[in-house]
Amino acid sequence: MKVLTFGNFDFIHPGHIHYLNFAKTKGEKLYTVVASDELSEKIKNRKNIFNQNQRVKQVEKLRIADKVLKGSSHNPFQILIEIKPDIIVLGYDQKAPIQKIKTLLPKTQIIRASEFKSHAFKSSLIKKNVFNHPSFQKHLSK
Repeated sequence: MKVLTFGNFDFIHPGHIHYLNFAKTKGEKLYTVVASDELSEKIKNRKNIFNQNQRVKQVEKLRIADKVLKGSSHNPFQILIEIKPDIIVLGYDQKAPIQKIKTLLPKTQIIRASEFKSHAFKSSLIKKNVFNHPSFQKHLSK
């Protein structure tokens, strides 16, 4: 069975590792798609810390996914059609166009990973705390 995950993965943290490890248990081959810079910035309404190439390398270094792919900014659904996953695993709070996915891949099962200590390991929370920390601000002002 082919399993697919996708996300931004701008700031790898234990929540991402939990998500990918959970997905890996659902099939034989795990594909992870890293969102394009353009799509990510449009959805999140802010710039990433790392560009797509850097984010792909970060996810590859985890050695959880069997294949890490770059998502397209022009047609983000194309990769779904190419891979034809049996299962798509979404993060516990991940927004996704589920109806569109079900239309494109009616036989694909869509499941959600469980939440993992989101009070501590949530990208937006971590970024906010890091960027607002005085030592980080000190480096920005140089």
